[in-house]
Amino acid sequence: MKLTSICTLLQQDPDSLPWSEKVAAAASLTEGLGWKDKLPPQSAAVLGILAADSKWEVRKAVADVLHLVPESHFSELAAQLGADSHHFVRTAAQKALDRRSKAQVSRRKHGRGLKKAESEIELIAKAHGNEVATAVRDQAIRFFEGLVGGSVHELRAILTALRGDMDSLVQEITQGRAEQGTSKFVPRLRETMQFMEHLLEDMRSYTEFPQEQRHTEIVADLVQSALHMVQAGFADARKPLDGIKLTVDIPPDMTLPAARKPLVMALRNFIKNAHEAILEDDSRKGVGAIRISARRDGDHHEICIADDGMGLDENELANVRKFIPGNSSKNNGTGYGLPIAQRYVTFHGGTLEIQSQDGKGTTVVVRLPAEIPE
Repeated sequence: MKLTSICTLLQQDPDSLPWSEKVAAAASLTEGLGWKDKLPPQSAAVLGILAADSKWEVRKAVADVLHLVPESHFSELAAQLGADSHHFVRTAAQKALDRRSKAQVSRRKHGRGLKKAESEIELIAKAHGNEVATAVRDQAIRFFEGLVGGSVHELRAILTALRGDMDSLVQEITQGRAEQGTSKFVPRLRETMQFMEHLLEDMRSYTEFPQEQRHTEIVADLVQSALHMVQAGFADARKPLDGIKLTVDIPPDMTLPAARKPLVMALRNFIKNAHEAILEDDSRKGVGAIRISARRDGDHHEICIADDGMGLDENELANVRKFIPGNSSKNNGTGYGLPIAQRYVTFHGGTLEIQSQDGKGTTVVVRLPAEIPE
């Protein structure tokens, strides 16, 4: 039914349509809208009528899409639905407010990031000329295009897998094999959804450069925290680590200035990769060795994570050393782990070195300042 007809019917009699059609109308009215778009008068009129409907399901449908409503009509609807008599409607309205608030914060951060990038390119132009600045801008655009393209490709592959499993599940159900279809395809759907969640979380982490203050931290404690996270993750995934011999050799009094959470997450990624290099090598059957050590080298500390896992060939190693998101050498990796870790190490004023040989293992050396520089 066209919007004009819906609007006319509801204005004449709010109960002239079944509540299920009203719920569908609320969703379609905001489809493709952004908070800066203009809401057509008829759409605004229909949303206003639906927000006052006698059925709470209809009012909740409006609250569910409230975060998409343009600013010119948002405040009034938010106040109305936020004070609704039904708990579900109020909860949906509050969730919409939270989503809108987070989206606005994200847009402001994105805007600040773009402005900072533009100002830095202007500084490059002043210092080195417009030709150099143009080359820098073009290179940044190419990197951005590659990053977005790779992410879209990964997401499309996930959605394709989801769609295939969903279609197969529906087919099993319609053919009277609901139990068999559920036992086969639901775990696969759950696993694919979890991978998508991990990918989106890694994408978010990569874009949020750490801002935490640095404090004096004990290196052995940082490594143990990272190691505990890795072991807990493999335990949850029911992947035994009994065949991996782990050696930790770190001076107990070694300290360095660090933002704890980002550095622990970086170490976690390195240690997790070391375990996976052994577990994913079928020829090893989960048997291998990992050594984590640390030493002082002048005014820096070096933390070394070495494994005797499957290793990387020359092409894989060259790609990994670029630290470009999406260059995962593992079938189950999002491709963001090492790039995120590299950013966190750089944030601490450190450097990252990766050496690897195909079939012989990989060594990661994290080199960090022992003290905060003046």
